Amino acid sequence: MRKVGALGTVASLFAAGLSIAVAAPASANGCSAIFDTGDGSQGSPFEISDDTDLTALKENTVCWASNYHFRQTANINMGGTTWENHAIGYANGPTPFAGTYDGDGNEITGLTIDFTGDESSGFDSGNYAGLFGYLTGTVSNLGFTGNVTATGDFVGGLVGDLGTGAAAVTNSYATGNVEGYRNVGGLIGGTNLSSISSSYATGDTTGQERVGGLIGQLISATVTDSFSTGTVTGNGNDAGGLIGYNDGGSVTASYSSSSVSTTGDNVGGLVGSGYSSSRVSVSYATGAVSGDSNVGGLIGYNDQSSIVRSYAIGSVQGQGNAGGLIGQNVREDITTPSFWDVDTSGLSSGAGSNSPGYQINAVGATTEEMQTLSTFEDAGWDIADSWSSSYRWGTCEGSGYPYLIWQYTSNSEACDGGGGSTPATSSGTATYTFTFLTSGGGVCFVDDNVAAGAYALPTSQVACTPEGTELVGWKVRGQVGAFSDGGIVTASGDQTFTAVAKDPTLEVTFDPNVGLETACLLAGSDVESDQRAVEVTLPRGGVIGDVDICAPAGHTLAGWTDRPTTDGPYTPVDGASLLTTGMEIPATWHHDPNPVNSIRLYAVWNPAS
Repeated sequence: MRKVGALGTVASLFAAGLSIAVAAPASANGCSAIFDTGDGSQGSPFEISDDTDLTALKENTVCWASNYHFRQTANINMGGTTWENHAIGYANGPTPFAGTYDGDGNEITGLTIDFTGDESSGFDSGNYAGLFGYLTGTVSNLGFTGNVTATGDFVGGLVGDLGTGAAAVTNSYATGNVEGYRNVGGLIGGTNLSSISSSYATGDTTGQERVGGLIGQLISATVTDSFSTGTVTGNGNDAGGLIGYNDGGSVTASYSSSSVSTTGDNVGGLVGSGYSSSRVSVSYATGAVSGDSNVGGLIGYNDQSSIVRSYAIGSVQGQGNAGGLIGQNVREDITTPSFWDVDTSGLSSGAGSNSPGYQINAVGATTEEMQTLSTFEDAGWDIADSWSSSYRWGTCEGSGYPYLIWQYTSNSEACDGGGGSTPATSSGTATYTFTFLTSGGGVCFVDDNVAAGAYALPTSQVACTPEGTELVGWKVRGQVGAFSDGGIVTASGDQTFTAVAKDPTLEVTFDPNVGLETACLLAGSDVESDQRAVEVTLPRGGVIGDVDICAPAGHTLAGWTDRPTTDGPYTPVDGASLLTTGMEIPATWHHDPNPVNSIRLYAVWNPAS
């Protein structure tokens, strides 16, 4: 929340005499003068709750430093705003956003990025366009729906340029259309030495060269468990359904259903071109591909880069070097078997061109064979005849192509109704089944007519949590963070959601955090090892009072931490917040859609003076 006035008073002590507080700010700083909720630390991040807060973050570069943490507390509608000069990060610098931004399962709507006019030329010159222009920190659990248009390089639906080192995008998505010149991606324009995981893009992507449905340019970075569905259009070289240009990066357990077309060379259903020991593993592409030369159903141009147990089924059309799997292979042995569909691709050759003396283990199979389990079992794939968490691949025998296990949560979700294993397209004509479970795991209700595209999740009006609790969100297995109730998701396959309940109280266990050999007394009586913890039910709000807890001899209580200590009971874990008597309950414990309902706090002790 942006600072607009004086702070409110701290809530009074409640009857139990216990309360909890966030840690004090690590240091006074310029950003603390802008946001009044939280202190910017990891344990108490600054809160972004509305359009004013997001605009303040964009305009105050002092808040982009690496020591600041932000958490979005609600869906934000920017009300039709257009950013025309710079995004969060870069801004006539370069000055990256180096902090952490946790969307907490929320979305940003009503915002357009347009770096095509005079105002843009005076700042970022049409480059570094996205919600985040230049990011060397991390973004997680965030959705962005706005269109992004720019005249320059590093243009992405969420991030323009994802920088080096610890930079990462996790569990995030973009649904808007993206247009730029070079290094243009539906989610990220370009990235170097970073990681992208459990993320996706569904908008159409257009650019001159190095254009990808998810990422335009990938250099020595990793992509896992991610996908793209929008159309990719280029007007030059290096266009791919997922990645346009890959130099030394790895793509694992990911897919694209994007159709790809360009007037240039190096065009692939998954990756346009791969160089310098880049790698594609356990991934697939289903979209149609067309270009001039070096056109492949999976990879267009493959130079000293590996392909491991992957497949492609899209139509492939090129003027030269067109292959069902690879357009042109240069100086690389492809030893593990990967497949292409000879019926749907229209090609009988897996590679349009191959360097002399090099092996390509590309297997052509009919559509029927591609939907038969034994085809892949015989090739040594880690695949099951149904959904199983212990395998990388699953298949619905006779009804669809192999799917990645992470795409679904059960066999019924993957295969019921037939064709569940066939990847969804971006046509918007498919329908899916969304199953909504109670917070206890039972079925609450089922929507079996979900159209492909945007879908509004149920609100608290549905009765999917216990009486007396509040429905605040929906979580998906394997996803970090939940979606907000009423939040917008993109339907691209069957899915199961579990309700997130927010209890009216907090169950707090105060653990003395002492060894079993420690002799300590409580109220003059011996304390058994299983009785050393004190369990208290607290209302939401208030502050921590004194807790009568078993103490080691010769020590006084310094405070409480939410992480068990690793160097004995007297040293808090690095980076953990220290909660002391008289402090407010951390605001993050109340955040929807990921509230804390129960928590264990561990004592930190100081030697008595």
